[in-house]
Amino acid sequence: MPIEHVSIEQLTCSACHVFPELEPLLQQYQALAQPELQPGVVAFGQYNVGKSSLLNALSDKDAFKVADKRETSANQHVIADGVRWIDTPGLSADISARDDTLARQAATMQADLVLMLHNITNGELGQDQLNALQQLAATDAGPEVLLVLTRIDELAQDQQPAILTCIEQQVPSLPPLLVSSRRYQAGQESGQDLLITLSGIPELKAQINNQLASASIRRTQRLRVVVQQIEQILSRYKIRLSARKQKIRAEQICCHAQIKQELDELRRQACHRLELAG
Repeated sequence: MPIEHVSIEQLTCSACHVFPELEPLLQQYQALAQPELQPGVVAFGQYNVGKSSLLNALSDKDAFKVADKRETSANQHVIADGVRWIDTPGLSADISARDDTLARQAATMQADLVLMLHNITNGELGQDQLNALQQLAATDAGPEVLLVLTRIDELAQDQQPAILTCIEQQVPSLPPLLVSSRRYQAGQESGQDLLITLSGIPELKAQINNQLASASIRRTQRLRVVVQQIEQILSRYKIRLSARKQKIRAEQICCHAQIKQELDELRRQACHRLELAG
């Protein structure tokens, strides 16, 4: 097939067969190298922390199904106000860990901004959440992260400071934002601006807008890091290939020398026999 008829997906698939280490980087490159794509905001967190209801509030759409039981089993998105709002399955809700894989793929591949959600009534962050935050922060090509504590209306106000202190000690670099989607919805339906303000949603929207203002610059920087990482891997393969070629060449020279030595010995023996026969 002519190269001009081969899609980037086919090229990526072929490259991954030869260089398996490149697969996540090439997938991230594909996701980032789309300047026309709207900035992506991913809701990320454990099952039943209110990801879908929060995205509905932020996008001002009833696009994501909300229920007390597990509803989201695949990454879903809606576009509103020039933003891709992406809902993900809950972490640790699927024994096979397939949901965790999908959520992490959305967080790393599709997100310009990750909203790490935590139900404040559950107390401090769990180890799974801390691990996820550590993984997101481990790469220079990763998205920005905001820590969002949900369901603040379900916890007495005098109980919040102790939990906030614990969480701030766990992740001192991520000041938490407190929200209540239920208050926001009630304020919208009743026209009570105070409820909307107390929901924390307007403050979160402002933070998101502030982060997304530099999304295209950040995406370019992340793309540059991904390209550098791809080049480093290819460079390592090139060094290994060169070393392998040198080894094969040395083996060939050694083999040729041994064959020559054996032929010389056969020739010497033949000449000796001829002399004895003559």
